Amino acid sequence: DHVAGVGDDILAQGPASGSLPAIAVTSGSTEPTAITPCLFPDAGLVATPRYRRETLAPGTRLAGPAVIEDIWSTVVLPPGATLEATTAGDLRIEVGS
Repeated sequence: DHVAGVGDDILAQGPASGSLPAIAVTSGSTEPTAITPCLFPDAGLVATPRYRRETLAPGTRLAGPAVIEDIWSTVVLPPGATLEATTAGDLRIEVGS
Protein backbone atom coordinates (compact mmCIF):
# COMPACT_ATOMS: atom_id res chain seq x y z
CA ASP A 1 0.00 0.00 0.00
CA HIS A 2 1.14 3.52 -0.76
CA VAL A 3 -0.02 6.90 0.39
CA ALA A 4 0.22 9.69 -2.18
CA GLY A 5 -0.25 13.42 -1.82
CA VAL A 6 -0.48 15.97 -4.58
CA GLY A 7 0.35 19.67 -4.20
CA ASP A 8 0.46 22.48 -6.73
CA ASP A 9 3.83 21.44 -8.11
CA ILE A 10 4.72 18.42 -6.00
CA LEU A 11 3.78 14.74 -6.03
CA ALA A 12 4.94 12.86 -2.95
CA GLN A 13 4.53 9.12 -2.68
CA GLY A 14 5.83 6.58 -0.21
CA PRO A 15 4.97 3.50 1.80
CA ALA A 16 1.83 3.73 3.91
CA SER A 17 3.69 2.30 6.88
CA GLY A 18 7.40 2.69 7.37
CA SER A 19 10.06 1.34 9.62
CA LEU A 20 11.57 4.73 10.40
CA PRO A 21 10.90 6.04 13.90
CA ALA A 22 9.26 9.41 14.40
CA ILE A 23 11.53 12.44 14.70
CA ALA A 24 11.35 13.69 18.27
CA VAL A 25 11.17 17.45 18.70
CA THR A 26 14.04 18.38 21.03
CA SER A 27 13.32 22.10 21.32
CA GLY A 28 11.14 24.82 19.90
CA SER A 29 13.95 26.91 18.46
CA THR A 30 13.57 28.46 15.05
CA GLU A 31 17.15 29.75 15.03
CA PRO A 32 19.06 28.47 12.00
CA THR A 33 22.12 26.30 12.60
CA ALA A 34 23.91 28.11 9.77
CA ILE A 35 23.34 30.41 6.82
CA THR A 36 24.89 29.23 3.58
CA PRO A 37 24.69 30.35 -0.05
CA CYS A 38 22.34 28.27 -2.21
CA LEU A 39 21.72 28.62 -5.93
CA PHE A 40 18.07 28.84 -7.03
CA PRO A 41 17.20 28.97 -10.76
CA ASP A 42 14.91 32.00 -10.55
CA ALA A 43 16.68 33.87 -7.74
CA GLY A 44 20.39 33.21 -8.21
CA LEU A 45 22.72 32.78 -5.25
CA VAL A 46 20.80 33.45 -2.01
CA ALA A 47 21.94 33.39 1.63
CA THR A 48 19.83 30.50 2.94
CA PRO A 49 19.21 29.54 6.59
CA ARG A 50 19.62 25.87 7.54
CA TYR A 51 17.50 24.27 10.28
CA ARG A 52 17.48 20.94 12.12
CA ARG A 53 14.05 19.37 11.62
CA GLU A 54 13.85 18.10 15.19
CA THR A 55 14.01 21.68 16.51
CA LEU A 56 10.90 22.77 14.57
CA ALA A 57 8.04 22.55 17.06
CA PRO A 58 4.49 21.92 15.76
CA GLY A 59 3.06 25.15 14.38
CA THR A 60 6.46 26.52 13.37
CA ARG A 61 6.20 28.42 10.07
CA LEU A 62 9.10 29.26 7.78
CA ALA A 63 9.28 31.21 4.54
CA GLY A 64 11.70 30.15 1.82
CA PRO A 65 14.44 30.02 1.08
CA ALA A 66 15.44 27.51 3.76
CA VAL A 67 17.05 24.09 4.11
CA ILE A 68 15.64 21.66 6.68
CA GLU A 69 17.81 18.66 7.58
CA ASP A 70 17.31 15.52 9.64
CA ILE A 71 19.12 12.19 9.84
CA TRP A 72 17.15 10.78 6.85
CA SER A 73 16.60 13.67 4.50
CA THR A 74 17.20 17.23 3.37
CA VAL A 75 14.28 19.45 2.37
CA VAL A 76 14.99 22.50 0.21
CA LEU A 77 12.36 25.21 0.53
CA PRO A 78 12.72 27.56 -2.46
CA PRO A 79 12.16 31.32 -2.32
CA GLY A 80 8.44 32.12 -2.22
CA ALA A 81 7.44 28.78 -0.67
CA THR A 82 6.22 28.36 2.91
CA LEU A 83 6.50 25.52 5.38
CA GLU A 84 4.56 24.57 8.51
CA ALA A 85 5.60 21.83 10.95
CA THR A 86 2.48 19.82 11.86
CA THR A 87 1.55 18.09 15.12
CA ALA A 88 1.98 14.75 13.29
CA GLY A 89 5.64 15.61 12.59
CA ASP A 90 5.08 16.32 8.90
CA LEU A 91 6.31 19.36 7.01
CA ARG A 92 3.44 20.97 5.08
CA ILE A 93 4.94 22.89 2.16
CA GLU A 94 3.12 25.33 -0.11
CA VAL A 95 4.82 26.38 -3.32
CA GLY A 96 3.69 29.62 -4.95
CA SER A 97 2.12 29.47 -8.39
